Amino acid sequence: MDKASVSMVMVAGSAGTWFTVGYILYIVVGVLGNAAIGLVYQHFETVEGKVVSGITNALAWLQLILFNFGVMAATWSLMIAGYFGEADLLPPAVGGKGMTAGQVHVLFLSKFIDPVGAFVIITVLGVIIGAIAFLSIYLKD
Repeated sequence: MDKASVSMVMVAGSAGTWFTVGYILYIVVGVLGNAAIGLVYQHFETVEGKVVSGITNALAWLQLILFNFGVMAATWSLMIAGYFGEADLLPPAVGGKGMTAGQVHVLFLSKFIDPVGAFVIITVLGVIIGAIAFLSIYLKD
């Protein structure tokens, strides 16, 4: 049978909250976070005239890779888990499996907790590396 539409999943609540939170975090942390990071590096190079090179360039790239991978993987995992979890809650007549919230949490959503946590740790590691890069650029003569 067909899967439920995204709009049905979002308005149904429960596991759909995972979807909504993942989407909002992707926009706020992923998109706006990258914009803020880019503005900081742009400020260092254009306003303060400090060149990002050598080890600080490597740290900046590592920040970019880890931060983007971590944010994307964590938020998309939340969105995928939320969509399919909520779709399983819907009645079979509209494309769901008719499961209870407890069944969905135990059988499906609980499997996403550790991977999402690991992706958040990767994101935080990227932020810490970025902070080290920012400080090393800032403290340059």
